[in-house]
Amino acid sequence: MSAFNRLPTYVGRDALKELLCAWTLAAAGGEGCRLLSVEAGGGLGKTRLLQCFPEIVRATCPEVRVAPIVDLYDFENRSAEAIEARLIAGLATDDAGLWHGFPAAQVEAAFAAYHRAVAETRGERQFGDPERRRGLRLREAFVAGWNHLAAAAPLVMRFDTVETLLDSPAPPGALVHAAQVLSERELVLGWMRTVLPQLRRTLVILSGRPPENGQLPLLTRLEVQGLEAIGVQKIEPFGQAAEIQAYLREHGHQVDTGTADSLLQITAGRPLLLTCWAAAVEPDGAPPFSVGSLPEFEDWLVDSVLDPLSPLSLADQTRAYCLYVLSYARRGLRVGELQALLAHLGLEYDYVVLDQIGELALVKAVAGPGGETLLFLHDEVYQLIDQSGKPDDLGLRGPTLDYLCALSRAQVEHAGELISLLRAMANHVSYEMRRDVARGGYTSYAIYVERLLRERDVEAALILSDVFWRTLTRRLRRNGRYVQPGLDALRESELSLEAILRDEQVRAVWLLHAQEQHPMALERASTLMASFAADGVAFPEDLAAIAALPARSRRLFVSLALAWAVNASRVHLADEHELIGRRCSQVIAVLEDVDGATPDFLLRLQRDSQLGQAHLVRGLVHEQQLRFFEATTDAKAAMRAFRQYQAQGEAAPPDPVAADLVQATHLYASLLALDGALERALQLSAEVLADHGASATPYRQARYYHRHAVLLLRRGGDDAELDELLERAERAAFESGSPRARGLVAHCRGVLAHRRMLARGTPDVGATRCFQDAVPLLQGEPAARIELARDWAAYDIDLAELYADAQNEVAARRHRLLAADLLESELGQRIPPLHAAEFLTLKAAIAPPEQVASLLREAEGQLVPPLPAFAHVIWGRTALLRARRASVEGAQDEAMRQFVLALAHQEAFAPRHYDLEHAQGLARRWAASLPSDERARLLAMPRGQTAGLAAATFLAATPERWDGAWERAMALLRAALA
Repeated sequence: MSAFNRLPTYVGRDALKELLCAWTLAAAGGEGCRLLSVEAGGGLGKTRLLQCFPEIVRATCPEVRVAPIVDLYDFENRSAEAIEARLIAGLATDDAGLWHGFPAAQVEAAFAAYHRAVAETRGERQFGDPERRRGLRLREAFVAGWNHLAAAAPLVMRFDTVETLLDSPAPPGALVHAAQVLSERELVLGWMRTVLPQLRRTLVILSGRPPENGQLPLLTRLEVQGLEAIGVQKIEPFGQAAEIQAYLREHGHQVDTGTADSLLQITAGRPLLLTCWAAAVEPDGAPPFSVGSLPEFEDWLVDSVLDPLSPLSLADQTRAYCLYVLSYARRGLRVGELQALLAHLGLEYDYVVLDQIGELALVKAVAGPGGETLLFLHDEVYQLIDQSGKPDDLGLRGPTLDYLCALSRAQVEHAGELISLLRAMANHVSYEMRRDVARGGYTSYAIYVERLLRERDVEAALILSDVFWRTLTRRLRRNGRYVQPGLDALRESELSLEAILRDEQVRAVWLLHAQEQHPMALERASTLMASFAADGVAFPEDLAAIAALPARSRRLFVSLALAWAVNASRVHLADEHELIGRRCSQVIAVLEDVDGATPDFLLRLQRDSQLGQAHLVRGLVHEQQLRFFEATTDAKAAMRAFRQYQAQGEAAPPDPVAADLVQATHLYASLLALDGALERALQLSAEVLADHGASATPYRQARYYHRHAVLLLRRGGDDAELDELLERAERAAFESGSPRARGLVAHCRGVLAHRRMLARGTPDVGATRCFQDAVPLLQGEPAARIELARDWAAYDIDLAELYADAQNEVAARRHRLLAADLLESELGQRIPPLHAAEFLTLKAAIAPPEQVASLLREAEGQLVPPLPAFAHVIWGRTALLRARRASVEGAQDEAMRQFVLALAHQEAFAPRHYDLEHAQGLARRWAASLPSDERARLLAMPRGQTAGLAAATFLAATPERWDGAWERAMALLRAALA
C-alpha cells in the first residue's frame, strides 16, 4: 500500500478560486464582514480548499491574515470560548513561521483584555450571574481584539463541517431539546449571529455538506443583519476526462483519455478516490487491479487500509495500522497517543511514518490545545470499512477500544482547563458507547453530564449530551441500507430508551438549576415526581422500600430528590423546611447504606459529590430552623464528603466540588461564629481566601471577602484590615456584575460606617446611603433583607440618640420613626426567633417607657434553648437597655446589677467581640458619670445581690459558660467604679 499522499496544491476549480480571491480583496477594501458558503459531498475537496486557501489568495492579496480552521466536527470547538481560543491562538504564527499570521506579541497585545475577561470567569460558573451576561462580556472583548488586528490587515475565518450545526439526531425529550435552553448547535449559531456583524475587514468561509431532509442552508439559518453574503457555492465532482487527467498529472501520473473515462466511472469523479487510485499505481504506471466498477474499487480500498497482515514493508504496515486505529478513534488521537496505542497492541511500527501520518489524504491533522490531533477524514471510507466486517476479523477491535476507553478516562481525571476536560469526557463517552452502550457508555455519560450541570456549565453539558445522542443514533450504510448499531445494541441490553429519556427529564431540572431558574426547576421536579408515580416509577417515603428499588431506580430517586431539595432551598420555602430535610435524609441514607460500597470509580465520585450536596442542603435548612447542632454536624459531613471526592479523583482545576466545599466551609465557620468561636471561624475563612480566592470568579471572590469582613465586624478590631477587605470585595462585585454581591458589600459598608460613627460620638448619615444602595440589590433575598433591616434600624436608633445629645430633636425624631417603620415591617413577617428577639430589643430602645419592660420580656421569651451562644449577645443587649434606663431613672443599684448581667452575657459568648467592647465602653461611661460616693457605695455591694440574677436568664441553660464570664464582668465593672 502506498502513502495516500495529498497534493501540495489545489487542482482545478478555477472559478471558485477566482471567487475566493475577489471576496478576499473585497473584505480588504471594505469595512464590514462578508460571508461565503461552500457545499459539497464527501471526498470532493471542501476541507482541502480551506487548507489551501492561504496559497490560493497569496498572490492576489498578500496582506491578508488567516485564522486557523475551526472544524465543527470536533465537539470541543462547539462552544463560543473554544472557537475564540482557537482563532486567537492560530493567528499567532511565530513558531510555525507561516506568512499569513501575526507576531505572537501583536496578537497577545490585541487580546489582552479578552484574556483577562476569560481568566476572571474560567473554571467556575457564577452564582446569581446569568450565563448570558458573562457571555456578552467575553464577546465584546473578543470583537474589540479582532477588530484591532483587522485595522492592520484583512482577516479570514474558516469553519469546516458546518452541517453539524443543522441536524438534530436526538429524539424529543433529550437534554438538548429541553425547554428554556438552546442546543449546542444553537449556541454556535448564536455566537455567529452576535459576533460576525460586529467584525471589520473580515471574510468568513463556511464549508460543509448539503443539508439533509429539506433543512435550510446555514446562511439562511443565521439570519444575520448587516452581513454581505453570496449564494451557496457548490463543489461538484469532476465530470470531464480532462479534469481527471489534470488532477492525476499533479500526482505524477499520465493517463490516456480512455483510462480517464474509466476512472471517472469507478471514482464518480471524487478527488479523494482519485488520490487513492494514484497511490496504488505501480512505478510503471499500471494499477495493481483491473479497472472495473466502483464496488470493486471500494473493496480494494478497504483491503488497502485494513490488510496489515500481508507481507508489506514496515512502513506500509505502519500506515495500515494507523489508518485502522484512526478509523476507530473517531474523535482523533495525537501522534504520541497513536504511538502508545500501537505499542499496546504489540505492533512494530516505523517512526518516520508516524511523523508523516498527518499528510495522508485519509487523515486530517487539526491543531489544538495540547498538540496536533489526527482524525480519520471521510465517513464514506469509514462506512466501507465498517460494512466490510474486516475490523472484527483482525481481532484488534476489542483491544483497541479497551485502550481508547482507558486513555480517555485517564484524561478526564487529569484534565486541566475546561476544553481539555470536555474533550476527554466526550471521547470517553463515545468510545464506551461503541464498546458497551448500556453499561460503560450510558453510565459515563450520565455521571459526566450531571457533573457539568452541577458545575453550572450549560454549554459543556449540552455539547456532551449531543455527543451521546449522535453516537447512540448514528446511521451507517450496510448492504445498501442504513442501520443504527447504537440503538440496536440498546434494544438488546437491560436499558431502554424510555429509561434514558426519563433520566434526561431529571437532568433538565438540573439544567434549569444551572441557569439559576430555581422556581421553574422546583416546579419541574415536583411535576416529575408526580408523573413518575403515575407511570409506576414511584419513590416511596420508607427507606427500606427505597433500598429495595433496582440500582438504576435508586440513582434516579437520588438525582431527582436532590434536585428538588436543592432548588426548594434556593426558593426559600420556609414551609417546606421539614420536607427538604426529609428528602435530604433519604438521599443520605440511600447513598450511605445502599451505594456506599460501589466498586466503580466514577460511581464513587458521583456518590461523594451527591452525599456532600445532600449534607450541605440539609445543613443550610437546619441553620434556618435554628437547629444549630444538627447544622454543624451536616456542615462537617459535607466537608468530609467533598474532601473525599477530591482525594479519590486527584481533582485538578476545574475542581467540580471546590465551590461546594467552600460553601460548606463557610457554613461551618458561620456556625462556629454563632457559638462564639470567632478565632477558629476567621481561621477557616482565611484558609478559603488563601486556597481559593485567587482562582475564583469575581462573584465568588466578592462573597469570600464579604464573609471574612462580616466575621471581622463581629469580632471587632482593625479597621484598616476591614477597609482593605471591603475594597477588594467591591472591586470583585463590580467586575462580576452580580447585584447580590454588590448589595452584600454595600450592606457591610453601612455597618462599618455605623461603627465608626459610634466611635466618634457625632451624628453621621454616611451609612444611610450604603443601606439605601443595598435595598434594591438584595431583592429576592429574604435572609439578607432581614439582616439589612436589623442593621439599618440599629443605625437609625443610634443616630437618633446622637442627634438628641446634640439638641437636634427634629432629626432625632425623624430617625426614630424610620427605625420604627423598619422594625414593624419585619416583625409583621415570619422571622426566626433570634432575629425576632433582636428586632424586639431594638424596638424597646425607642419605645415609650411604659412599653419597654414588656418588649424586653417578649424578646427574652424568644431565646428558648437550644440556641447558639449568640443568644447571649441578644440577652446581653436587653440587660444593657435595662441598665441604661435604670440609670436614667436614678436606680443605680438596679443599673449595677443589669450592667453586670449584660457584661456576663457578652463574656459568655466570646472573650473578644464587638458587642462586648461596646458594652464595656457603655459601662465605663456609666461608672465615670457617677459621683464618687455613689461609686464607692456600689463597690461595696455584696456579690450575692447580683449573682442570683443568673438563674432567670439564658445563662442558666449554659452553666459551663457562666462562672468565668460572671467573674470577668464583675472585675471589669469594679475596675471602672474604682
